[in-house]
Amino acid sequence: MKYHQQVSVDLVNMVYTAIAYLAVAGAAWLFLRFVQACFCLPGHLRRQNNVQQMLQEKVDSYERYIRDCEAKEAAGLATTSTGNSNDTRSLEEQQKERKECLDMLKRELKRIQEGGDPYDFAYLLDEEEKRLLEDSDKEEDDNKSNENKIKIDENQDQPDADDDLAKSDDDESEPKKDK
Repeated sequence: MKYHQQVSVDLVNMVYTAIAYLAVAGAAWLFLRFVQACFCLPGHLRRQNNVQQMLQEKVDSYERYIRDCEAKEAAGLATTSTGNSNDTRSLEEQQKERKECLDMLKRELKRIQEGGDPYDFAYLLDEEEKRLLEDSDKEEDDNKSNENKIKIDENQDQPDADDDLAKSDDDESEPKKDK
Protein backbone atom coordinates (compact mmCIF):
# COMPACT_ATOMS: atom_id res chain seq x y z
CA MET A 1 0.00 0.00 0.00
CA LYS A 2 1.14 3.36 -0.89
CA TYR A 3 0.51 6.06 1.61
CA HIS A 4 2.20 8.79 -0.27
CA GLN A 5 0.33 9.93 -3.36
CA GLN A 6 1.02 13.08 -5.21
CA VAL A 7 -1.85 15.21 -6.53
CA SER A 8 -1.22 17.14 -9.69
CA VAL A 9 -3.31 20.26 -10.40
CA ASP A 10 -4.32 20.68 -14.01
CA LEU A 11 -5.41 24.34 -14.26
CA VAL A 12 -6.37 24.15 -17.92
CA ASN A 13 -8.70 21.25 -17.29
CA MET A 14 -10.26 23.03 -14.27
CA VAL A 15 -10.92 26.23 -16.24
CA TYR A 16 -12.40 24.26 -19.13
CA THR A 17 -14.73 22.37 -16.76
CA ALA A 18 -15.84 25.59 -14.99
CA ILE A 19 -16.65 27.25 -18.31
CA ALA A 20 -18.57 24.16 -19.44
CA TYR A 21 -20.67 24.16 -16.24
CA LEU A 22 -21.41 27.89 -16.62
CA ALA A 23 -22.46 27.31 -20.23
CA VAL A 24 -24.80 24.48 -19.20
CA ALA A 25 -26.30 26.66 -16.44
CA GLY A 26 -26.79 29.55 -18.89
CA ALA A 27 -28.44 27.26 -21.45
CA ALA A 28 -30.77 25.87 -18.77
CA TRP A 29 -31.73 29.42 -17.66
CA LEU A 30 -32.37 30.42 -21.29
CA PHE A 31 -34.50 27.30 -21.86
CA LEU A 32 -36.59 28.07 -18.76
CA ARG A 33 -37.10 31.67 -19.93
CA PHE A 34 -38.32 30.41 -23.32
CA VAL A 35 -40.76 28.01 -21.64
CA GLN A 36 -42.00 30.82 -19.40
CA ALA A 37 -42.46 33.08 -22.43
CA CYS A 38 -44.48 30.40 -24.22
CA PHE A 39 -46.93 30.15 -21.34
CA CYS A 40 -47.00 33.77 -20.12
CA LEU A 41 -46.80 35.78 -23.36
CA PRO A 42 -50.34 35.05 -24.62
CA GLY A 43 -51.85 36.17 -21.31
CA HIS A 44 -49.70 39.30 -21.28
CA LEU A 45 -50.74 40.15 -24.84
CA ARG A 46 -54.42 39.66 -23.96
CA ARG A 47 -54.08 41.99 -20.95
CA GLN A 48 -52.27 44.58 -23.07
CA ASN A 49 -54.98 44.37 -25.72
CA ASN A 50 -57.65 44.78 -23.02
CA VAL A 51 -55.85 47.86 -21.68
CA GLN A 52 -55.64 49.30 -25.21
CA GLN A 53 -59.34 48.73 -25.78
CA MET A 54 -60.23 50.20 -22.40
CA LEU A 55 -58.10 53.32 -23.05
CA GLN A 56 -59.53 53.71 -26.56
CA GLU A 57 -63.06 53.54 -25.11
CA LYS A 58 -62.13 56.11 -22.45
CA VAL A 59 -60.64 58.45 -25.07
CA ASP A 60 -63.75 58.13 -27.24
CA SER A 61 -66.15 58.65 -24.33
CA TYR A 62 -64.14 61.61 -23.03
CA GLU A 63 -64.16 63.21 -26.49
CA ARG A 64 -67.96 62.82 -26.55
CA TYR A 65 -68.13 64.30 -23.04
CA ILE A 66 -66.06 67.33 -24.12
CA ARG A 67 -68.28 67.88 -27.17
CA ASP A 68 -71.40 67.66 -24.99
CA CYS A 69 -69.95 70.08 -22.43
CA GLU A 70 -68.94 72.55 -25.13
CA ALA A 71 -72.43 72.34 -26.66
CA LYS A 72 -74.05 72.94 -23.26
CA GLU A 73 -71.70 75.83 -22.52
CA ALA A 74 -72.39 77.37 -25.92
CA ALA A 75 -76.13 77.04 -25.34
CA GLY A 76 -75.74 78.43 -21.83
CA LEU A 77 -73.68 81.39 -23.01
CA ALA A 78 -76.18 82.15 -25.78
CA THR A 79 -79.05 82.33 -23.30
CA THR A 80 -77.15 84.35 -20.67
CA SER A 81 -75.16 86.96 -22.50
CA THR A 82 -74.68 89.03 -19.33
CA GLY A 83 -72.33 86.58 -17.60
CA ASN A 84 -69.54 87.57 -15.24
CA SER A 85 -65.93 87.59 -16.36
CA ASN A 86 -65.14 85.11 -13.54
CA ASP A 87 -67.66 82.65 -15.00
CA THR A 88 -66.09 83.00 -18.42
CA ARG A 89 -62.64 82.52 -16.96
CA SER A 90 -63.69 79.43 -15.05
CA LEU A 91 -65.25 78.03 -18.24
CA GLU A 92 -61.98 78.63 -20.07
CA GLU A 93 -60.08 76.92 -17.27
CA GLN A 94 -62.47 73.97 -17.37
CA GLN A 95 -62.03 73.66 -21.12
CA LYS A 96 -58.26 73.82 -20.73
CA GLU A 97 -58.33 71.09 -18.05
CA ARG A 98 -60.51 68.91 -20.25
CA LYS A 99 -58.14 69.31 -23.20
CA GLU A 100 -55.13 68.48 -21.00
CA CYS A 101 -56.86 65.36 -19.68
CA LEU A 102 -57.76 64.26 -23.20
CA ASP A 103 -54.19 64.83 -24.36
CA MET A 104 -52.90 62.77 -21.43
CA LEU A 105 -55.27 59.91 -22.29
CA LYS A 106 -54.16 60.01 -25.92
CA ARG A 107 -50.47 59.98 -24.92
CA GLU A 108 -51.10 57.01 -22.64
CA LEU A 109 -52.93 55.15 -25.41
CA LYS A 110 -50.11 55.87 -27.84
CA ARG A 111 -47.52 54.64 -25.34
CA ILE A 112 -49.45 51.41 -24.76
CA GLN A 113 -49.86 50.88 -28.50
CA GLU A 114 -46.12 51.31 -28.98
CA GLY A 115 -45.47 48.51 -26.50
CA GLY A 116 -44.94 50.34 -23.22
CA ASP A 117 -45.63 48.66 -19.91
CA PRO A 118 -49.30 49.27 -19.03
CA TYR A 119 -48.53 49.25 -15.31
CA ASP A 120 -45.63 51.72 -15.42
CA PHE A 121 -46.91 55.11 -14.33
CA ALA A 122 -43.57 56.59 -13.29
CA TYR A 123 -43.27 58.47 -16.57
CA LEU A 124 -46.48 60.36 -15.74
CA LEU A 125 -44.87 61.60 -12.56
CA ASP A 126 -41.77 62.61 -14.52
CA GLU A 127 -43.90 64.54 -17.00
CA GLU A 128 -45.80 66.20 -14.15
CA GLU A 129 -42.54 67.20 -12.45
CA LYS A 130 -41.21 68.62 -15.73
CA ARG A 131 -44.42 70.59 -16.25
CA LEU A 132 -44.29 71.92 -12.69
CA LEU A 133 -40.65 72.91 -13.12
CA GLU A 134 -41.46 74.69 -16.38
CA ASP A 135 -44.37 76.47 -14.73
CA SER A 136 -42.22 77.58 -11.78
CA ASP A 137 -39.51 78.78 -14.19
CA LYS A 138 -42.11 80.77 -16.12
CA GLU A 139 -43.42 82.28 -12.90
CA GLU A 140 -39.89 83.25 -11.84
CA ASP A 141 -39.24 84.81 -15.24
CA ASP A 142 -42.54 86.68 -15.07
CA ASN A 143 -41.72 87.92 -11.56
CA LYS A 144 -38.27 89.09 -12.68
CA SER A 145 -39.68 90.84 -15.74
CA ASN A 146 -42.35 92.51 -13.60
CA GLU A 147 -39.69 93.67 -11.13
CA ASN A 148 -37.59 95.01 -14.00
CA LYS A 149 -40.61 96.84 -15.43
CA ILE A 150 -41.32 98.38 -12.04
CA LYS A 151 -37.72 99.51 -11.69
CA ILE A 152 -37.72 100.95 -15.19
CA ASP A 153 -40.98 102.79 -14.50
CA GLU A 154 -39.58 104.18 -11.23
CA ASN A 155 -36.40 105.31 -13.00
CA GLN A 156 -38.40 107.05 -15.70
CA ASP A 157 -40.61 108.80 -13.16
CA GLN A 158 -37.68 110.21 -11.12
CA PRO A 159 -35.12 112.31 -13.00
CA ASP A 160 -31.64 111.34 -11.95
CA ALA A 161 -29.55 114.28 -10.68
CA ASP A 162 -26.32 112.28 -11.09
CA ASP A 163 -26.94 111.97 -14.83
CA ASP A 164 -27.36 115.77 -15.11
CA LEU A 165 -24.09 116.35 -13.23
CA ALA A 166 -22.27 113.81 -15.38
CA LYS A 167 -23.48 115.54 -18.55
CA SER A 168 -22.31 118.94 -17.34
CA ASP A 169 -18.90 117.50 -16.32
CA ASP A 170 -18.48 115.97 -19.77
CA ASP A 171 -19.23 119.31 -21.39
CA GLU A 172 -16.59 121.07 -19.28
CA SER A 173 -13.88 118.48 -19.82
CA GLU A 174 -14.12 118.60 -23.59
CA PRO A 175 -12.38 121.61 -25.11
CA LYS A 176 -14.39 123.70 -27.47
CA LYS A 177 -13.23 123.77 -31.04
CA ASP A 178 -13.15 126.99 -32.98
CA LYS A 179 -14.42 126.77 -36.46
